[in-house]
Amino acid sequence: MPMHPDSSSESPTEYAPWMPLEGLIGQWATFAQEATTPFLSKAVSAAFAAFSYEQEALASYHVARTEHPLGTTPYWPSALEAYEPTLDDLERATKEWTAVAYALRSAAFGRDGVCLHTLRGLVTDALTERQRVSRILLAVRAEQQKRYQQDKPQQGEARS
Repeated sequence: MPMHPDSSSESPTEYAPWMPLEGLIGQWATFAQEATTPFLSKAVSAAFAAFSYEQEALASYHVARTEHPLGTTPYWPSALEAYEPTLDDLERATKEWTAVAYALRSAAFGRDGVCLHTLRGLVTDALTERQRVSRILLAVRAEQQKRYQQDKPQQGEARS
């Protein structure tokens, strides 16, 4: 399954900036082997939850775009609702990345057997991922609004 939706009819700024997660998942899987303390385990758990939510969001995003392609005029409430599962999962993913950062911060205070430089780098990575997922969230919200406004009947217009 391609990570980027077909953008032949839309400019690159009009779709959400998804990216392959395999490399990041691999990095966190490697770190998970060293995560033998409670805070580090919480960080790894939250990172994998974030990945899971993002994967679910991508799947529901593809469904929304397939069911409501640009240029069609489906019944407007369904066009509005089609994006909600994607938005919910992306919001959850951003919260999980925040949880990763705080768990790593707590590990740094406890010096959980990982050097502070490594923990600082991981916190930076978590915040970077949170920001990336937030950009996807904003792009999907903008797309949802665009499709909603495209599809809703004008004031006084009857819908058959």
